[in-house]
Amino acid sequence: MELIPGQLWFTTHYNTGMLWGMGQGYRLPILALTSLIIPALIAIAYSCKVPRAPLWALGVLLGGALGNLYDRMLFEGVRDFVDLGWWPVFNIADVEIVIGVFVYAGWNILSAPAAEKVCGEPACAAGERDE
Repeated sequence: MELIPGQLWFTTHYNTGMLWGMGQGYRLPILALTSLIIPALIAIAYSCKVPRAPLWALGVLLGGALGNLYDRMLFEGVRDFVDLGWWPVFNIADVEIVIGVFVYAGWNILSAPAAEKVCGEPACAAGERDE
């Protein structure tokens, strides 16, 4: 369905790979990798002193990862549908992942002191979070 003539279409495309179609045909390794990344994101969010901005970014990233994992488990590939014509077809979960990565990385690079580059303080107590 063409939404904006010559600019934006909604199509149906199943991506069995990862980002922009890379890794086609590697369903099980991608599922395994995603299954490791999701708990890692949750661990980062709950084990470190993470201010709200990067915590929000981790939540958006986690939402995108869970959405794509859902598609992979039910449909054996991610349902991509936003087609710009000049960019690989993508979905809303992909947008969430990209936004989450950029906001979290940007915060980590620009706002965090050198000793806190990974996530909060190096020896933060479990469950503690800056507000």
